[in-house]
Amino acid sequence: MKIDGSTLTQLLSSLDEYNPVVNEVVEKMTKGLVPVAMMILGVLMYLELADTNRRIQVEQGRVNSDIFISVAWKYLVGFILIAYSNEIFDSIVWITNAIGNIISKVTSNKSDLKFIVPEIKGKVKTSQRLILNGMTAIAYFFNWFAEIVTKILVFLRAFELYLFKAAAPILVALYASEEWRPITMRFIKMFTAVAIQGFLIIIILKIYPALVTNDMFDLVAKGNWAENLAAMFICLLKSGVFVFVLLGSQRKAKEWMGG
Repeated sequence: MKIDGSTLTQLLSSLDEYNPVVNEVVEKMTKGLVPVAMMILGVLMYLELADTNRRIQVEQGRVNSDIFISVAWKYLVGFILIAYSNEIFDSIVWITNAIGNIISKVTSNKSDLKFIVPEIKGKVKTSQRLILNGMTAIAYFFNWFAEIVTKILVFLRAFELYLFKAAAPILVALYASEEWRPITMRFIKMFTAVAIQGFLIIIILKIYPALVTNDMFDLVAKGNWAENLAAMFICLLKSGVFVFVLLGSQRKAKEWMGG
């Protein structure tokens, strides 16, 4: 299948371009959560300074400027992550969209690369033709279903990105704590993986038609019935693999991000 124009536009859209109303609501949520995130950050900083001071007192020392700076810089990073969470997460989406835009403009010397359902060739019996027609209908259904799956994946990707962005201030506030920092890093990695899924879908839609026009799925058959049956079987197999690869695109993106 070829990349539908509207699907490509949605994949390469920023969160504000994809749905301005939802993005506005999400950004209002993040602004509302900033004070809560700052409070969490302040509590974490107080607890760490208190714990550091207690340990130093046991060692008959005191908190000096070097120790304070070594603790405070982490919370400065946490403050920046909270204050600019919208901009940071929008930037991640922008970078992945820029990559997707480059990929989408790549073309082949062969302009006719596309997924084609084979026609019934030669003379076959009526019963055999009915079977082949049924397989042809299933192949066309798979091709149509792949387009629907792609549109659903694009919608789910955008929905997840909005969810991540809405909860970002609270989750990134945990970066300052050594104990809770892995949660923030995993959160950012998962957001990046969902964003990466956009250009991964474009890659799949770009290379799959080219791949199936010259691949290893060749069966040797003799006779019109056997040849037609083999061609239809290969077509159905390719269609099923295509849908499977599309559905696994986010899992693959998460694997790339170490998720």
